[in-house]
Amino acid sequence: MEDKNRDRYHRIIGLFTPDEIVERIRKVYPPEAWNDDGKLQYEYAIGIATFLVANIFGHIIRDNGGAYMEHTQEVATPFAEDPEKKLDAYMHDFIEDSIWTVLMLNRLGFSKSVLDSTLAISRRVRITKDNKIVKEPYFEFICRLGMDLNAPEVKDADLLNNTLFARDPAFVNQDKLLRYNIAYKYLLAIQNNKIKRGTSVEDFVLNHPVLCKDENILRLVRENIRNPEYDAADPLPEWNPAEHTYEYKITMPEDYTGKDSSGQHIGLFAPEEIAGRVREVYPAEAWDEKNKIKPNYGIGLATLVAANTFGHVMLDDGTPCIPYLQDVATPFIRKPRKKIISYLHKMLSDSAWQTTDLRQVGFPQSIVHSVIALTRNYSELNSPAKSSPGRAVAICSATIELYRNSKDINLLNAIYLATAAIKQIGQEEPYLEYIRRCGENLDAAMVKYIALKKGGILNFKPKDMDFDRVQLRNIARYYLFALVRKKINPGTPVQQYTESDPDKFDSPKIKYLVAINSLYRRLPLLVRHYAQALPDVS
Repeated sequence: MEDKNRDRYHRIIGLFTPDEIVERIRKVYPPEAWNDDGKLQYEYAIGIATFLVANIFGHIIRDNGGAYMEHTQEVATPFAEDPEKKLDAYMHDFIEDSIWTVLMLNRLGFSKSVLDSTLAISRRVRITKDNKIVKEPYFEFICRLGMDLNAPEVKDADLLNNTLFARDPAFVNQDKLLRYNIAYKYLLAIQNNKIKRGTSVEDFVLNHPVLCKDENILRLVRENIRNPEYDAADPLPEWNPAEHTYEYKITMPEDYTGKDSSGQHIGLFAPEEIAGRVREVYPAEAWDEKNKIKPNYGIGLATLVAANTFGHVMLDDGTPCIPYLQDVATPFIRKPRKKIISYLHKMLSDSAWQTTDLRQVGFPQSIVHSVIALTRNYSELNSPAKSSPGRAVAICSATIELYRNSKDINLLNAIYLATAAIKQIGQEEPYLEYIRRCGENLDAAMVKYIALKKGGILNFKPKDMDFDRVQLRNIARYYLFALVRKKINPGTPVQQYTESDPDKFDSPKIKYLVAINSLYRRLPLLVRHYAQALPDVS
């Protein structure tokens, strides 16, 4: 059976071709994504790199059963504060295993240093006269890689991750594990200035006080430093689009902007375009008996969908959205469901995507339900107070007039409070009601807890800081932590939780914030408690 995702040299093509991707990026990304020299700004480059890698490797599963996309995330994690190395880490296998070339990446505007490192970290592949594919001798590749400024550190992160995987008892290729260890020590020696760049791996091993005594290591080095067959072979020809076509055709509407008529983000490709290619390209084993994506394949698909939609989107504090989503997903090692939900948790609230779109591309109902739980103001919510806020506000206002001369301060405060809160309900779901509803889904609760930690007070600049918002986030974080630790039951009102711990939540300001940001159904009850003559507004 023909592999629709590879060319005749076994290079991965991806869901979307280079021409399709370049055309959409140039159409959808804003002009400020590129500097005056035509090079990508990091804030936008990380979104493009994530999309490119998910496009190529999203359906690839490693020998240990884990998603390849988890590997790229783990390799990139140490470089959170170094943008160029983080980009290199994400794309460390990209050129080696796909049809993409440096020239194609250059069309998108990646900087020369990123392109040089990406090329250095890619093992070269050639073809012999009799059409045999041969790879660059491993330790020649490692020596060449060591000449680049950024590549050694990135490759060591890759080798460390591969070594941890290779130590699994099921991994039987001990020569490969030993090769990883030699390369790791060689590149570490370069980083620590113990050997000069360009020193051959053979010289490094022969002069190493321990490695030089191991005959197995010496044999392995000799076998992987020279290959006359590779030297005589030719570089692989560039991918020819005419040799490969997908059944699902992609066309670019002239007026396509990546947004819907209301300005909400659709992304580089529309949901139906992603669904069409995913169903055509992803292997049969990626789907369960209900024709929904399996968790390990879902990680790559969720990464693709998020990068497609939010790759060019900035958060309120001016930082790119994609690294934030990656940070939320990072703690969920070997927990594919939560990782998928982490990448998708903003899809329904901050984009034009709907639940039908998530189902169309293949996500199961359980994942969609968790994303709904994470979505504030979700349109399918049905609250009586939200459906008729004008009537509730009018009743409260009339009651204020009725009791204007009352000496009962508690009564007046309660009515003013209820009026303000019901006015807020007319605009959006009260924040702590949203948190309570989110907490009813334990997967959503855990993801939201991590999201609050990653997107909390540290992401706000002092001059722009909204302290009420920060306070509410902290209350929500305490509540979700108690829920995850099973100290309270799902569905417990946040106000009930805060009242149970007066030492932590005793401030009048906190009590006020909790009251006006809590349950829909509690607010009318609050009014009736003090003024039984009021009509039923719930």
